[in-house]
Amino acid sequence: MRNTLKHLTLLTRMKDDGLLPALTGSFSEDAIAQACGQVETLQLQERLHIRKTKRIQEELIRVPNFAALYGVLCRQEIGDEEIASALESADGYGERLTAYPQEQVLAVMKLELLPSLRFEYLKYYFPFVMYEEEEQVILDNLQTFPIAEWKGLSMLTEHQRDMIRQPFLGSYLFAGIKMNGKLWNCWNRIVRSRESASCFIGMVCGCFCQ
Repeated sequence: MRNTLKHLTLLTRMKDDGLLPALTGSFSEDAIAQACGQVETLQLQERLHIRKTKRIQEELIRVPNFAALYGVLCRQEIGDEEIASALESADGYGERLTAYPQEQVLAVMKLELLPSLRFEYLKYYFPFVMYEEEEQVILDNLQTFPIAEWKGLSMLTEHQRDMIRQPFLGSYLFAGIKMNGKLWNCWNRIVRSRESASCFIGMVCGCFCQ
């Protein structure tokens, strides 16, 4: 009886806080109660009631210090879809968004960049960018070069990722590809099938970095 009452009380609290009842099947009651406490302290109930984004609610329960980061992102009007995309990208690396400094995460989430690439930019580039001009080159290249989105930057070698820093990649790459029959044929295959991304980058390295 006592356990039943405790469970019902928790369900009522979850409903008031905007947490999905289905989450009780994946997490312990103690973990959920802790998340409720964080939600109430940071006054996230309204956002959770409106959005009901499961991936974000899972992170709130699984990673206690995510609530503070989520609160900051909410206040900066970062959408749940964008946040969930960054969380999923971090999952792919076995990492947590909260492992990075809060100010870095906030800065990256505000960038004009595909949501699916924001975590990878945070991981591979943001801490090492020294100038605004360099940042813009990298962002332009990531937006221009769709292989980065299709395959992810983890598929590339360190040298290939460094190529994304080069201004010629976005501005001149496609003109250069069209002038090189082998690269052009390879590019067309990738456009059709989204395959062989790393191989293609390697070919570009060979042609443009000699």
